[in-house]
Amino acid sequence: MEMAHCPFCGASLDWGAGICEHLIADYGDGSDGDRGIMGDGNRTGNEALAGLAGVEAAVQALVGELGLEEAEGLGSEGASEVQGLLFEAGQEPAWWPDLKEDLETGGIGDGTFERMFEAAAPWGQDLQATSALLGGPMTTTSVSFIWAREPEAGKHSLQEAIGAMEAGIYAAAVEAKGWRREVAPGTLSTAP
Repeated sequence: MEMAHCPFCGASLDWGAGICEHLIADYGDGSDGDRGIMGDGNRTGNEALAGLAGVEAAVQALVGELGLEEAEGLGSEGASEVQGLLFEAGQEPAWWPDLKEDLETGGIGDGTFERMFEAAAPWGQDLQATSALLGGPMTTTSVSFIWAREPEAGKHSLQEAIGAMEAGIYAAAVEAKGWRREVAPGTLSTAP
């Protein structure tokens, strides 16, 4: 088992004594039945990540506009076609490659949102993520921690990044409106 240490003050998380002020979010890997990043967090309540529920709804709207059924993928060609519809070449947002990959395979799940978040978050000297294996003699889980030198500013910057991601996905859903799958897998059509 590892200990989690704050990159700003060096404090280690002590479940009995509390946590330092720099920890603004935490989430498990989903292996113990929680929803990972989409859950409530064990130590912080994850207020900084609350907007991810909106990102999930936006992705569902996009999937609906693409006419996909649950666990149905576009295939590589279809996902590339959708990318060309939604974004100018080289102008894809940081979160798009992770979503595109899972649109190809139909494997959209909580891991998708974690990878999208990690790509879109404004990481830097004042906002950092760490992870540790935590547990006891019977079970171990990987836990991710998000720390901010200035906690309120860190929460705000994460909420802004998440809000921009949600808005971008809803805009993509609007652009995809009217597209639907044709008979052949991996092809899309704008036909009525």
